[in-house]
Amino acid sequence: MANVAKTDMPYKIPFLIFGIMMAFHMIVEFSGLVDLSIVTSITLVVSPLAVSISCFIIAKIYGMSKVFGKSYLLLGLGFFSVFVGELIYFHFVNTLFYEEYSIMGDFFFLASYPFKIAHIFINICYFVDRLTYSQKYLLCVIPVAIILGYSAVVFGVGLDDVDEFIYSLIFVITSSIVLALTVVAFTLFRKTVLISAWFVLLIGIAIGTVGDILYNYAYTLGAYSFSSLLPPLWIASSLIMIYALYKHQQSV
Repeated sequence: MANVAKTDMPYKIPFLIFGIMMAFHMIVEFSGLVDLSIVTSITLVVSPLAVSISCFIIAKIYGMSKVFGKSYLLLGLGFFSVFVGELIYFHFVNTLFYEEYSIMGDFFFLASYPFKIAHIFINICYFVDRLTYSQKYLLCVIPVAIILGYSAVVFGVGLDDVDEFIYSLIFVITSSIVLALTVVAFTLFRKTVLISAWFVLLIGIAIGTVGDILYNYAYTLGAYSFSSLLPPLWIASSLIMIYALYKHQQSV
């Protein structure tokens, strides 16, 4: 049983990835050898594309089957949407300073969430007919807690533009729903061979959710910059997601 427990909770590699990304970010920032904004932008563009390609490969391996083939195709489309959004920000907004393109980039970021939700929803529906009371409770409590906490912090420091808050809140809500669904999926798979993959997936999505919430908080207050620790959160999240896909392929 000890060996099973060790295999089922592969937390070391995800947190090693997280630590390496944070250390790399700080080294680049304080060394001044290269432009941090360029390095960060390129990495933010490439990492979701790598996740997307990994998902498409798995979908092809499963021959577009009803569950894994279809769900991983949707997840791949979700991360491809993130890739397009990051590419727009990198080229038009950060490089050419065309701020009007930020809305287009945000559209692709927002469009990624339905794909991610559909991926998790398909897996949940396949493995269980009805959620338990505690699982339904998690689906409600996690988003509500995140939304209320985010709102309290933003209004607590003072807010001049309510429209900016509402705009950012849309992303916080969708991101929190993805996290809640992932937690519920993890509870469903904890006694199956997919426990390792979903445990790593939960870590990756949780880190990405924290990054999304903190970004929207900083964006609303006009305090976001490449020197913050938000970019390595997103990059680490993508790399951990790739590792989760690898664990999934190993498990089935």
